Order: sequence, then structure tokens, then C-alpha cells
Amino acid sequence: MNQEEIERQKSGTYKGQLKYVVVTDQKEQLFTIQLEVEVEPVFSIEIDLPSGGLSFERLLPDSQPMVREVAVEVKTNLGRPYMVMQNVVSPLTNDKGDEMPDQYFTYKGELANNQNGKIFDTDYKQVPRGESLLFASDQMGAPSQFKVGYRLRPYLAMVPGSYTTSIRYSLGEL
Repeated sequence: MNQEEIERQKSGTYKGQLKYVVVTDQKEQLFTIQLEVEVEPVFSIEIDLPSGGLSFERLLPDSQPMVREVAVEVKTNLGRPYMVMQNVVSPLTNDKGDEMPDQYFTYKGELANNQNGKIFDTDYKQVPRGESLLFASDQMGAPSQFKVGYRLRPYLAMVPGSYTTSIRYSLGEL
């Protein structure tokens, strides 16, 4: 069986038959084999964070904006629509506890080529605190891949240093 085809198949039990005709010396015999294949349900999210997580190192007021990309892949064969949420657990802070003002920390999403579904913020927008919707699948719940770019823009009155935050991602059915 082709494993790649099975991974794309909707979960469930599939039944069929194989018929073999065996020809020997002047004798032909028919064999029927009953098949049953169980495709287990898959509903998972894989997050590929940049090395060091969502941290922006050695930021100075006159630095160029820094972008960190998070790759997201949803694997599913349930055939039902789903969503991906982000939860900003902690504000963007340095090791002394100084918070970066929200307007300087932005994000945008981008679908991978030929992927279905909807990214909700395709232009840079302020990263919301708490939970927010990143992505919704198509009506068929097709697997998908997308990236989220988090950008930190330094400003003249900022406290120099390294800033970090914690963001959790979750997958849920619609």
C-alpha cells in the first residue's frame, strides 16, 4: 500500500476485495481475498520555531527591524473545518522586565504555495495579547502549511537589550 496515499485519505474503515487467478498446468483457480484497511484519525499541529524561540537579541534604538518566522503545519484527515489560534502568554520584555510597547511588535501570516484556508492578518498588525485567531481551514478541513512573521521595530526612546516573549499555538475544530 502506498503510505503517502493513505496519509491523504480521510479517516475511516475501507473494505474491498482482491481477486487472483492462478493458472497452473491446465488448471485455473480463482482466489478472492477480503481486505479491510483502517485509516486512523489524524489531527495535529507542528510548530517550527526559530532557534532561540521568539527572542530578539541585542536590540539598539537605531537597529533595523528584526523578523522571526514561525512555520506551522496542520496534519489532518478528519474532513472537518478547523482553526489555529495563538495565545500571547507574556508581553515582549527584556531581562530587567522592561516591556516593549505593543505598537512596535507586529505580525503577519502567509500561506505556503497552493494551500487552502484563510490567514486573518496578511499585513503587519500589532500582536494582540491573549488568544487570537490566526488561521481557518477550508470547509473540507484540508491539511495546510503557513508561516507567521513576528517583527520588532526599535525606536529611539527604547531601552536597549534583548527582548523575548512566549506564544502558544493551539488547534481546534470549528
